[in-house]
Amino acid sequence: MHADNSHHLAASATARSKAAVARALASIDALSRTGQPVTFPDVAKHAGVSRAFLYANEDVRRALVEARARTTPATSPPPEVRASDASLLVRLQQAHHRIADLRHQNSQLRKELANALTIQRRHHVQPHDRPDPVTS
Repeated sequence: MHADNSHHLAASATARSKAAVARALASIDALSRTGQPVTFPDVAKHAGVSRAFLYANEDVRRALVEARARTTPATSPPPEVRASDASLLVRLQQAHHRIADLRHQNSQLRKELANALTIQRRHHVQPHDRPDPVTS
């Protein structure tokens, strides 16, 4: 009978996990200090761990989210890049005109379809009775 050596496996797994946590926390710190984005994919790549590991470990996940909140810039673009109210108004008006054109086109197509179906019913033409446009 073999001796139970599972405690060696458990100790090894625990040591690997602690090392991975330490690498992840060090990566979060390094990315934060250098001003680089602190994201799950970036930390995972830098630390050599999976993203699943980062999400599963509550201490690492909390540290990452906190670091990300400290280093992530505001999401709004600078004023010189932002669209002016006047240009937004022009784009809105263009969109309204495009919608009106599409509604008109849709209405015309519905009328044409209704006329075609009426003619088809008058002549008792069934869809399978029509000649094939490719071979005709």
